[in-house]
Amino acid sequence: TLNAIDEADICLLLMDANELNTQLDQRIAGLINDAGKGMIIVVSKWDSVEGKDAYTRDALAPRIAYYFKFTPWAPLIFTSSKTGQNVTKIYDLILKVHRNRARLAKTSILNQLLQKATQAHPPAGLKNTHPKLRYISQSDSNPPWFIIHGSNLKFVHWSYKRYLERLIRENFDYSGTPIKFSFRDEKQIKENRARISAGKKVINKASGTLKKATDTQNKRERKRDEKLARIQKNQ
Repeated sequence: TLNAIDEADICLLLMDANELNTQLDQRIAGLINDAGKGMIIVVSKWDSVEGKDAYTRDALAPRIAYYFKFTPWAPLIFTSSKTGQNVTKIYDLILKVHRNRARLAKTSILNQLLQKATQAHPPAGLKNTHPKLRYISQSDSNPPWFIIHGSNLKFVHWSYKRYLERLIRENFDYSGTPIKFSFRDEKQIKENRARISAGKKVINKASGTLKKATDTQNKRERKRDEKLARIQKNQ
């Protein structure tokens, strides 16, 4: 299963309509989500469900959605290979998810959304320390990946990340694919650069000291060799 997920861009999570093994399917869906792969939930053998009527699907869909509420972006389709119901629609969904995974959001629109989001619902922090989200851009696709710049970003709560994701999905069609976030703290970046710079200075100073000591040792050895050469010549 792990190898199949790793090699795929889009995974079809196949579920038997008569045997919904939700625990196993949830674990597989979690692996797909963590791997950043696209996913379509396919309920198969729909023709074999006994006693179903026009409302059975509408009753079952919310139940499945509840079990997979951690991947609400995954489309759900009911199929039957025996009757051919919705089989061709699977290919249409795959193409749609493929396009969504390759979609690039305009930076200007993303920052308009970020500004509206932080103004309407500023992120909470700890005591006098509050996260400040200043800039967002999409750094990659397949899966879509967004980088948010600001300060005190380590205090951004997971619920606020969900809020930002929901806002982005409302404005861009990323159905069928997870989206990822990275947070770059400007203060932390400056501190890291300062530490790296200080480390380089220490290394350069140590290198200079080592070079000086090596040159002194080499000079002593040359004088010793010259002295031995003179002694041997006089003998």
